[in-house]
Amino acid sequence: MRICVTAGAHLGIPVFFVNHDCYEKMLTRCLTPSQLRSLFPEVVATQAERVRVSALPPSEQIAYYISRLNRFDDLIDSEEAEDALRAFGSAAIPALLPLLRNSEHAWLAADLLAQIGVPDDTVLSALSAALSASPPDNPVQLWSCRALAQLGRLDLVLASAAGLSREALATAVTARYTAFRDHGVHPLLLDYLPLEHFLSAYPGIVPEVADELKPGRSYCVITPAEVPEALRGTTSPYILVRKHAVCVLGERRLGDAIGRQVIPQLRAIAETDPDSEVRRLAALSLQWWKADR
Repeated sequence: MRICVTAGAHLGIPVFFVNHDCYEKMLTRCLTPSQLRSLFPEVVATQAERVRVSALPPSEQIAYYISRLNRFDDLIDSEEAEDALRAFGSAAIPALLPLLRNSEHAWLAADLLAQIGVPDDTVLSALSAALSASPPDNPVQLWSCRALAQLGRLDLVLASAAGLSREALATAVTARYTAFRDHGVHPLLLDYLPLEHFLSAYPGIVPEVADELKPGRSYCVITPAEVPEALRGTTSPYILVRKHAVCVLGERRLGDAIGRQVIPQLRAIAETDPDSEVRRLAALSLQWWKADR
């Protein structure tokens, strides 16, 4: 940023660097306030709107952000509103619950309730009602299934299994093993037992589950505390569990100490697992560890 400021002063013209991941921040650091107002008035207006909203009482802030959901045509868009509502946590729940009955916002409300992660009776009842009232494979039904699973209540989804599609059941049982679980404030710890029990109880839905967890999908990112369960998963009788386990163990950010524990196991799996795809994925995870060393 100093280069932009220095070059701009030397040339007598604004010089700035655009990074869309932190667009406003970079512009603010590169340009003077007058340059920013002249070249990017929408950025200045958005910053002023944030200041205005932040001065409102919390209940009015929540109502404002609720009004911005699914809207991308104004200063504060849906993505920013979702982040704000998530940050409000349980205080946002009363405003989100009525949206479960709104066809436009219901799926997003279910997603936000899952991310906020408060599994109280009111939330669980509302999600269960939305699940039951939605047509099969409707986005509301799928997201309600995901939300209940993320809140640790897969049992409520399975209790309604007779009225759910195969896709909905697969979506629910795999939610905690995908990147979806990492978006939550209180993500569920890695535990393959619910998945293994499901595969045993519902063998006819294995293809749909396998599709949800096929390599290339976004998997959860595990922490060091979850490594023991991931290692146990590499010995599962279910191939798709072993595939998932060897993939999530290929996370170099787990650190060198974990690497010394994981690498020998991955090497052995790459050589001896009875399934060729598991062997291949284990070898790929080994490459990830070696690439950054």
